[in-house]
Amino acid sequence: MKHPARRLALLAASLLMAGCAAVAPTGTPLSTAGAALTQRWQAHERQLSALTAFTLDARVAASGSFGVTGAMHWVEDNGRFAVHFAGPFGSNAVDIVGDRFVVNIRSGDQHYVTSDPEHFLLEHFGWTLPLRGLQYWARGLPAPAASAAAPTKLSLNGNGQLLTLDQAGWRITYLDYQQAGPYMLPHRLNMEGQRTQFRIVIDTWQPGRGAP
Repeated sequence: MKHPARRLALLAASLLMAGCAAVAPTGTPLSTAGAALTQRWQAHERQLSALTAFTLDARVAASGSFGVTGAMHWVEDNGRFAVHFAGPFGSNAVDIVGDRFVVNIRSGDQHYVTSDPEHFLLEHFGWTLPLRGLQYWARGLPAPAASAAAPTKLSLNGNGQLLTLDQAGWRITYLDYQQAGPYMLPHRLNMEGQRTQFRIVIDTWQPGRGAP
């Protein structure tokens, strides 16, 4: 028997993946950037670092060690985040609320508390997101306090925005940006880890205080 819902979900995932596919871009490493480009990046970084409250809605598709596709609603407020992730047609919804110290995870009538949400999600739900990194990467910023054993590397586009970011075992490629109030924020980004690749399309940004 045919499964039209499953076919539609697979089609949506393939369209998202295709929409994010692109030739690997070439940027200017920050270490070799000229003074003007470096100053543009520093001004852009300061502006985005001050953006500590926002709401975004995105489509997410993952491939590699696990496959998942769905919609993500993220509310951030001064280091606290509330993430709602749901598969096609709202299936398998998960709510994740917390900060860098402790996270509450709810799915249906199940409630969990963990200090390691990335590992917990993978173990219990079969998929995960690099949540603590995404708090910064989604805005087009490197996360602070990166490991000295794996130094952060970044390259810039001609506007002084991140084009590629290598951090914490991930390579993030920013395909384009969009205007949201006074900010230029990522629209499409690819994230490649050792075993998993994410394609993310951020459809809407709302800078300002939410309610995580």
